[in-house]
Amino acid sequence: MTEIIPAILAYSEKEFDDKVKQIGARASTIQIDVMDGLFVPNRTWADPAAVAKMRLPYTIEAHLMVADPLPAAQAWVAAGAQRIFVHAEAEGWRAAVQAAREEEREGGVAVNPNTPLSAIEEVINELDAVLVMGVNPGWSGQPFERLAIARVAELRSRYPRLRIEVDGGVNESNARELAAAGADGLVAASALFSAKNFEESFKALSRAANS
Repeated sequence: MTEIIPAILAYSEKEFDDKVKQIGARASTIQIDVMDGLFVPNRTWADPAAVAKMRLPYTIEAHLMVADPLPAAQAWVAAGAQRIFVHAEAEGWRAAVQAAREEEREGGVAVNPNTPLSAIEEVINELDAVLVMGVNPGWSGQPFERLAIARVAELRSRYPRLRIEVDGGVNESNARELAAAGADGLVAASALFSAKNFEESFKALSRAANS
């Protein structure tokens, strides 16, 4: 079963709350997009202390698109995130992954389309998950780069027990291929939140991935 994971990219606490209400009880895992305006040219509202007070009924992934991932990882672990993704392109990403795992959380790495998988090969056996990017991070709604499908297949072939997720450009037209290639989770933002009906879009994406 390939899991559909709504990604919350919000610019205010109100927008964050509104998206949580849209998700409701439909998903078991959510991903929170954390952007600092430095690593990517965009900045989101993502206050770990405020999110912790919400006591959200989900497994929470924090996708850290930040220039300094270690303190961000520590803050999100303290806030209760169960899975932390840091970018292989960010300085100090290994220390951030280690910090998450030392607190018995899952430590994962996100890899941009132009970053070779060899960049994480040396430590991949120490990772809990890899987030294959289907777009360059920073903005929702970008077109999907099909290279991601081959990357998922390569990772699944070489590391059969590794959790593999895909983020960026995920929609009904590529969900089946990504799932068939071996993706455990498909992270979607615009395909869900920009649709006329969130619930119907969520169901359709899940059907496409698991048919």
